[in-house]
Amino acid sequence: GLLLEPGLVDVLVTEVSGEPGALPLLSHALAQTWVNREGRTLTVEGYRAAGGIRGAVAQSAETLFQQLPAAQQHALRDLTLRLVTASPDGQATRSPVPHRIVTGDGERESLVETLVAARLVTSDGEQVELAHESLIQAWPRLRSWLDEDVDGQRILRHLTVAADTWQAMGRPTGELYRGTRLARALDWRAHTTTELTATEQAFLDAGRDLAEAESRTAEQRLAEQKQANRRLRASLVGVAAFLVVALVAGALAVREGQRADAA
Repeated sequence: GLLLEPGLVDVLVTEVSGEPGALPLLSHALAQTWVNREGRTLTVEGYRAAGGIRGAVAQSAETLFQQLPAAQQHALRDLTLRLVTASPDGQATRSPVPHRIVTGDGERESLVETLVAARLVTSDGEQVELAHESLIQAWPRLRSWLDEDVDGQRILRHLTVAADTWQAMGRPTGELYRGTRLARALDWRAHTTTELTATEQAFLDAGRDLAEAESRTAEQRLAEQKQANRRLRASLVGVAAFLVVALVAGALAVREGQRADAA
């Protein structure tokens, strides 16, 4: 029962031509144009006010972000960053994440539902994913979040997968971080504002505890080795002293024997 203002279809066709993921973007832009309609008519002005094909997604995201309380704004930041993967050359692309990882509690589940309702995120119950690849480039706030800590995003992405695998395998020590990777992850956790999941926290804590236990064992072995070396040196000194005494005693015995023969 809606009407289209003359010229709107031409504008839509022109702007979606050659655009990756055109249909989802068009769907989102039309939904926002409907919000800005005049009576029953979808207008060019309403479409422009929505931000157009690319801008509509970014505008919807920013509007939603501004409407959230501060705590949920931070949760939105963490969630969207988890749904993006940065390649070695710095290019960011959307990446699906298991639903269980990004919805650890009721508040996060509610946030995902809000994003799904706003057509910014899709969820099939198994995975959660950004609805539009263009959101990464078109939404300045998300772009700034990504640029703030590129290395941190790589650490988080690897940590998410590693911790989830560790949990699924029954938490074996063989799957824990060690050495430089563990040190980098612990240092990043100490300085980041990103809220880790309970599994990710437990994974890093287990890796740290194992490293500390191995360090204590190595220190104990070193102390025992030093003590053994001291005992060995003491024994060698005793043996050396005994040999000296034996040599002196032997020399004296030979001399006494020679004197006795001479007499």
